[in-house]
Amino acid sequence: MTGGKRYIEIAEPLKINQKTVNTQKNRMMYKLKTTNMFDLYIQAKNLNLT
Repeated sequence: MTGGKRYIEIAEPLKINQKTVNTQKNRMMYKLKTTNMFDLYIQAKNLNLT
C-alpha cells in the first residue's frame, strides 16, 4: 500500500480478497491510532514493521 500498490495487487499473490487487505489496513490504523496512510507508514517505520 505504501509502496504504491493497489489492494488487488497485494491480494492476488496472497490469494485473498482485496476487501481483506482493506480490512487489515483499517485494523492496523485503529490499533496504531492513525487516521491516514502517511501516519500509518510513519508509525510502522518507528516500530520497525517495514
